[in-house]
Amino acid sequence: MPVPVSGHLYPDVHNFTMRLAILGASGRNGTELTKQAMEQCHDVTALVRSEEKMREKVPDERLKVEIVNVTSVESLTRHFKGKDAVVSALGHVGELKDTVAIFSESIKAIVPAMRNAGVCRLLTLSAWYTFDDPKEPAPPIVLQLLGNVLKDLAHMESYLMAECGDLEWTSARFPSLTAGPATELPFAENADAVQVYGSQRCRVARGDVARFVLATLSSGKYKGKAVAVATLQN
Repeated sequence: MPVPVSGHLYPDVHNFTMRLAILGASGRNGTELTKQAMEQCHDVTALVRSEEKMREKVPDERLKVEIVNVTSVESLTRHFKGKDAVVSALGHVGELKDTVAIFSESIKAIVPAMRNAGVCRLLTLSAWYTFDDPKEPAPPIVLQLLGNVLKDLAHMESYLMAECGDLEWTSARFPSLTAGPATELPFAENADAVQVYGSQRCRVARGDVARFVLATLSSGKYKGKAVAVATLQN
């Protein structure tokens, strides 16, 4: 059963500063995550392809912006050193019908780079329906539109589950996302599940994605687990 959690999540979320490396920080999820992390006074390094694009989206002088190759272990290792946690907010760029490999290819560079840099905490953004669920199958339209993305996310999660027992990883699975800001709606969380049952029409604001990520990193919950997340509507 999903676990309802208060709108503010965890009371100590602002009580310490984390040194975060955010991959895909200039994307839609990454930008919101970077903004909230900066608002909470975390030490954030945005790892992106274009510094100019990142500065336009988050013009905060405290933000460190570094150019990185997300499939290069050597490149990532340099940028991970000294960090408390790595967040992958990478996303597929291109047509949904195209072959998708960004998630599976990047994770095979992220993980060894973390080991090289001595970083243990990893949180990756994922999606509902990465694996089959006979109890409540994915809507056919979701598989039709997002099938290639979901398959590659499944490869990423399979790698984490099989090869990363030494890391404190979390894969946060979200349903359809909207461009909305963070709310105070409570979360429903279903650990080791591919969805939150009874919530197939749920959509989560990108601001709430960021809220969940930062709270989970601060609390230390869901280490070594995938967790399906939804927001509970009033």
